[in-house]
Amino acid sequence: MTHAPVGRPPERYGDLRPGWHRTMARVLTAVLAVAAVVGIVYVGVTATDRDTRWQDVGFRLEAGDPADPDGAVEVTFDVTVYEGTTATCTVRALSSSYAVVGQVDVQVEVEPDRRTVRRAVTVLVSEPAVSGGVDTCTVP
Repeated sequence: MTHAPVGRPPERYGDLRPGWHRTMARVLTAVLAVAAVVGIVYVGVTATDRDTRWQDVGFRLEAGDPADPDGAVEVTFDVTVYEGTTATCTVRALSSSYAVVGQVDVQVEVEPDRRTVRRAVTVLVSEPAVSGGVDTCTVP
């Protein structure tokens, strides 16, 4: 009774690589996997560290006078950031064709005992506006 050879025939495929190659590959794969997990956790933690949110509450169109017929838009919004942090918010006024007709950057400082503050900002416009709101808020 003859038995078939187990494994790859060395005369056909060459000798198998030494065992330390496989061990090194496994160690390197494990190190890279751990580094990837640590990187993902780090990005997740730092991204939520400076969490800034805003929500438009409303806007009010202010009619202009004869000297400035285009008027202005008063935008009311809430900003939520970590206590004692200052955020910079860009508030825009838009025309009926969604063109930006007025813009202002506002510094919003959150008091130490609060996370959310409400602000009302007046945006002067270059053409008649139909709406207004916060475009972005960032924490430097």
